[in-house]
Amino acid sequence: MRFADTLPQVDTAANLWCPSCVEWTCGLGSLLTPPEASQLAAVSIRRQVTAGAELLTMEGLRDTCVAILRGVVKVLRLLSDGRQQIVALKAAPDLLGAPFMRVDDLSFRAVTDMEICCVPRSVFEALVLRNPALEHRLHLRVLQDLSAAEALLLTLGRKTARERIATFLLEVAGRLQPLGKQGRCSIWIEEGMPSVLDLPLTRAEIGDFLGLTFETVSRQFAALRRDGIIAFSDPRRITVKDGMRLQMASGS
Repeated sequence: MRFADTLPQVDTAANLWCPSCVEWTCGLGSLLTPPEASQLAAVSIRRQVTAGAELLTMEGLRDTCVAILRGVVKVLRLLSDGRQQIVALKAAPDLLGAPFMRVDDLSFRAVTDMEICCVPRSVFEALVLRNPALEHRLHLRVLQDLSAAEALLLTLGRKTARERIATFLLEVAGRLQPLGKQGRCSIWIEEGMPSVLDLPLTRAEIGDFLGLTFETVSRQFAALRRDGIIAFSDPRRITVKDGMRLQMASGS
């Protein structure tokens, strides 16, 4: 059974290709010719995934490329004894199961309810080989992933606990929040406007991602609140009251 067959399917008329999905969510639509778009439409399947569910198994990752349409997924790297580490967070318009690459020690788990588009790896790889512009765009994405990994190494290796939490909140505002009518929350923060963030991770998961204990995460959130930088409406929803000071707190 293919990975795509294991998830509930969205009821779309004849599985028609959605131009807005390709253009704005995957970021690849303008690079596809009409025949290429039609080819993908014929084999792509939209699925919904509930929070907490495993998004990809290793078997599914070998034959499927996945475009995130909505939601956030945590990428886990596994050790042979069962230990694991959150090494990345992915959201739209990220791709999972990069073409031409096989990774056997990763797991993908939804941290929010998600909607995804599943494309057979063989079809997508064939399109990339025939389309230099598409290949170039994917190359840029790999470089962006490398830059994000380097930034995470810097955060884990040199930043204080306070700086790590502030950096994480800026990451949530800039990349992991759903795109609203007025743009990314990061724009509001840069302009000094109050911004509401829905945290995709629990405090324990944030600690796992940032190399901190649960208690340290809680203390740093409390300190940022005490300093008037953030406020809580509930444990998973934060209002950034002073974006400039939050950026200063990140050490960036």
